[in-house]
Amino acid sequence: MIPGSRMTDLRLQIVPVPFDDVSQLPDLLARLTTEAVRTTHLNQLVASAWSNHREQFTVRYCLALVANTTENLVREASACLKSFRSFWDTGREWRTPAGSCLASNPLGPTGRLAFVYPGIASIYPGFAETLLADYPETRQHLAELIGGDPIKATRAPTTNDEIAALFADAVALGELGVLMTYAFTHVLRNHYRLHPTLALGYSLGEISMFASLGTWQQPESLLVRIRKWDALRATVNMRPLTSETQTNEWQTLVVSCGPDRVRQAIDAGIAVYLTHINTPNEVVVLGRASEFLRLRERLACPVTEQPVAFAFHAEPLHPLRAEMQQAYSLEVAPRPGIDFVSQSPFLKVPHHMKSVAACITNTLCGTVDFPQIVEGAYSANARLFLTIGPRASCSTWIDTILREQPHAAIPIDHPGATTADGLTRALARLLTHRVEFDHSVLCVR
Repeated sequence: MIPGSRMTDLRLQIVPVPFDDVSQLPDLLARLTTEAVRTTHLNQLVASAWSNHREQFTVRYCLALVANTTENLVREASACLKSFRSFWDTGREWRTPAGSCLASNPLGPTGRLAFVYPGIASIYPGFAETLLADYPETRQHLAELIGGDPIKATRAPTTNDEIAALFADAVALGELGVLMTYAFTHVLRNHYRLHPTLALGYSLGEISMFASLGTWQQPESLLVRIRKWDALRATVNMRPLTSETQTNEWQTLVVSCGPDRVRQAIDAGIAVYLTHINTPNEVVVLGRASEFLRLRERLACPVTEQPVAFAFHAEPLHPLRAEMQQAYSLEVAPRPGIDFVSQSPFLKVPHHMKSVAACITNTLCGTVDFPQIVEGAYSANARLFLTIGPRASCSTWIDTILREQPHAAIPIDHPGATTADGLTRALARLLTHRVEFDHSVLCVR
C-alpha cells in the first residue's frame, strides 16, 4: 500500500485534472501521483484539485479520475498515462472500469444534455437501496409529496416473493418506477444542479419523464387516478389466468432481428404483437407460447424470454384509449424550459394538457420506436444522453442506434454500487464532456 493512503469512507471521489493542451497531461499526472503518495487523506487531495479546477474552469479539457483511496487514485493515473494517447489520437473517449474518463472531443459546450427515462421492466432487486440514505434531503421532499414512507415507496423489493408480486402487477410496478425516477431527477436537479434541456422516454418512461421534469402542476394526483383504475390494471396484466395452470399464458420475447421481418411474420398469420423496437436489429413481441413456436421457426434468429407480459403497446389496450386520454389530462405547469421528444406524431411535444395526454396515449397503445425517438433527439442537437433509472439498457441501445455519430450515452446506475457512487461515475463523464453542474458538492462528504 502507498504510504499515507487511507480507506476513508470508501465512497468514490472525482479528482479533476484540467488542461488546455494534451502535451501537458503527462506532467500533470506525474505531479498528481507525487501528491497522492504524500497525502494522508484523499479528501484533502480532492479539495485541492477542485480548487485548482475552479481557477481553470474555462479550459477546454478535463481528465476525471475516479477513486476511493489514494492508492486507487495512483492506479487510475497510471492507467491513464499508459493508454490515453491511443484514444485521444482517434477521437475516442478514454474510460476505466472504476469510472475515470477523458473526452478528447467534449460535447457539452455545443451539444444538449438529454435525460432518458427507461421502462418499468428494468427494475431489479434492491435497485436504489441507498438512494435516500445518500441524499436525505430528497427523502424529506418525497415524504411531503406522497404523504407516506418514501423509503418503502421508492426502493425495489429484495426477496423473490416480493419481486414476483411486483412483476405480476404492471400498475404497482409502474408506480414504483415513476417514483424512483422522480427521486433520481430530484437529486440531479436539486443536489447537483444538473439541468437538461431535452428529455425522452422509453415505453412507460415517458410518464416518468413528464412527472419528473415539471410538466404537470400536481404529478402526484396521477397516482391516485391510476390506483383506482381497475379496468387498466385488469387489461395490462392480461387477466384472467388460465384455469389449468393459474399462470399467465401470454409471454414477452426479445428477438434479435429487424422489425420488418417480424411484421412480415405477423402479416403471414402469426398472431403476435410487435410492442417495442429497441434498435434496428432488436425488437420485443407479445404473444402466446404457441405463436412464439411458429415465430421462432419462421425467423430462425436468437430470442430471449422475458419474465413479464403486459399488454402495453398492443391491441388489447385500444378499448381504453378514451379513458387513457382523460386520465393523463392533467393541468400543466409553466413551461419548464425542456423540450420533450417522443415519436410520431410528436417530435417535440407541445406544452399543452391535451397534447401531453395524447402523446402518452399514443405511446402506450402503439409500438415503441426507440430509434425514431433517439434520432429525433439527436436531430434536435442532443449529444449527451443520461439514463435516469435502473440498468444501462437505454444507454446501450442509444450507442447502437447512433453508432459512430458523436455522442455519449451515460447510465447513472451500476448494479452492486451505491447510488452515490453510480452518480459519481456518471458525473465524471459529464465533467470530462464539460457539462455544467454544481461541482462544490462533490468534495463535501
